[in-house]
Amino acid sequence: MLIARQPTKVKELLVDMALNGSGIRDTARVLQVITSTVIKELKKKESQLQQVNLSVLKQLNSESVTVDICLVKLDQAEIERESEAR
Repeated sequence: MLIARQPTKVKELLVDMALNGSGIRDTARVLQVITSTVIKELKKKESQLQQVNLSVLKQLNSESVTVDICLVKLDQAEIERESEAR
C-alpha cells in the first residue's frame, strides 16, 4: 500500500499507531516519514487525544478498577509476525 502520496491517510494512521502504543521512531519508519513529522502531527492532535483519555477516566470508578499485569516472552518469530501485522 502506497500511503506516502495520501497525507490524510498518513495522519490517520499516525494517530491510530500512537493510540495503539507505537513509538515515534516505529511510526515514522512504518509510514515512511521523518520523526519530526510524527511529532508535529501528534502535537496538533494532542488536545483531542487528551480529551478522549480524560472522558474515559471520568467515567471510571477507581474503587472498582482492577489491573492484571502479565509478562509474555515472545520468540523472534513471534516478534516478526507481530511487526508485519502492523
